[in-house]
Amino acid sequence: DDADTWEFSDDELGDVSRKLLTLYRDKIHAEREKMHHERQIGMNVSHELNTPVGIIKGYLDTVLADDNMPDALKRKFLVRAQQNTDRLANLVSDVSMVMRLQEGGAIDYGIINFRDMTAQIAEDIAQGHIADNMTFICDIPEDCLIKGHESLLTNALFNLIYNAAQYSGGTRISLLWKGENDGMHRFEFADNGCGVDDEHLDRLFDLFYRVDTGRARKNGGAGLGLPLVHRIITAMGGDITVENAPGGGLRFTFTLPAA
Repeated sequence: DDADTWEFSDDELGDVSRKLLTLYRDKIHAEREKMHHERQIGMNVSHELNTPVGIIKGYLDTVLADDNMPDALKRKFLVRAQQNTDRLANLVSDVSMVMRLQEGGAIDYGIINFRDMTAQIAEDIAQGHIADNMTFICDIPEDCLIKGHESLLTNALFNLIYNAAQYSGGTRISLLWKGENDGMHRFEFADNGCGVDDEHLDRLFDLFYRVDTGRARKNGGAGLGLPLVHRIITAMGGDITVENAPGGGLRFTFTLPAA
């Protein structure tokens, strides 16, 4: 049927061909970028795992090679090996969680009383001496109920606290409720430390990114804490941003769905 026949001029055919070629090139480029990203993650994971493994092996090899090593020195080496074993276990757990969240793994949601949860976190901080050099200020209303996964969310908040305690150089941490809008609670987590240079802000949630590589390695940081926070918050339907606060320190603003 002539009415159903599609006819194209040479110019139109050329334009279609160019568009198809552009789409194909874009697809190839995206695939290559994805492969490069995944390869880089794999290399970083391998490197981070090898560091504590090498330390553990060094201490154990030294202990086993010296039958006459004094008990005090032997215990010191075994304690260091145990500490790095814990670090390795935590690293494996964090990598596994990041990958699961990145791949859209299923999350079981429940209703969480955010005030009760953060009160428990405050008690754990004190008992565990996690931020002894800082005052933790928490202001959450009694009726603040959110929909989420309590264990993952606790993990995210502890990572924010640990990051501030280890790297901010500040004396105060605060977690504040800033209101509810369109079914989302908004919170602000901040410290009064030194903050970071603006050039680093956009990369703080990138896997394995360190603002100060040397200092992070010395303190055991692997560049996984803040990326994990970002993935947990977004997996629960919220969002999170970070900025340098006007008075100093980092300020994270995040949202979570109201129950």
